Amino acid sequence: MPTILTLSVDRSTLAGNPDSHALDTFADYRFEDPFLLAEALHAFGDDPPPRNINNQVVVDGNKRLAWVGDSVIDLILRSQCYYGPQSRGKASEGWYRSMTENKWLGGLGFAFQIDDHWIVSAWKRSVDLDNRQMTDTVEALIGAVWLDSVGNAEEVARIMCVMGLICPAEHRGPIRPPMVAESENALLVKIVRRHTII
Repeated sequence: MPTILTLSVDRSTLAGNPDSHALDTFADYRFEDPFLLAEALHAFGDDPPPRNINNQVVVDGNKRLAWVGDSVIDLILRSQCYYGPQSRGKASEGWYRSMTENKWLGGLGFAFQIDDHWIVSAWKRSVDLDNRQMTDTVEALIGAVWLDSVGNAEEVARIMCVMGLICPAEHRGPIRPPMVAESENALLVKIVRRHTII
């Protein structure tokens, strides 16, 4: 599966001049603030001292963006299934639970080769970066788009759809809810085959 990140320069310089990152994209989303992308790709625990990205002190890698992204993923998926026939309890125990668990989110990140773009120090490269850190990175990327787009739920839902993070059609019901990308039918194949991605 191809990567969905395009970086115009080497990842080690992501926190430099924002003008040099005009071509940086995540699922064809172009960041107004490339420093959010840099923070999202900065693995937690990488730098013991705080890191300064665009005059923002980042003390825990991408964890703060992951915190935002986790909530956004919940919001989008729950909004999509609101109109569907399935009860909240069944959704929580079924597709929703499996789609939001670390194994699935981390597996998506590795399948899309996001780890090729992690910003890590030399000492951290010698340590295996695990599924939990990839889950944080996927959540952080979603959080970065949410903040950069000033809460544009349609744009975030489109990106989630590209990644295979979408409420399955049979759980959305006959009414087309907001926050479902137009290209969903082709991309739902990824959800059906998710066991082959992980």
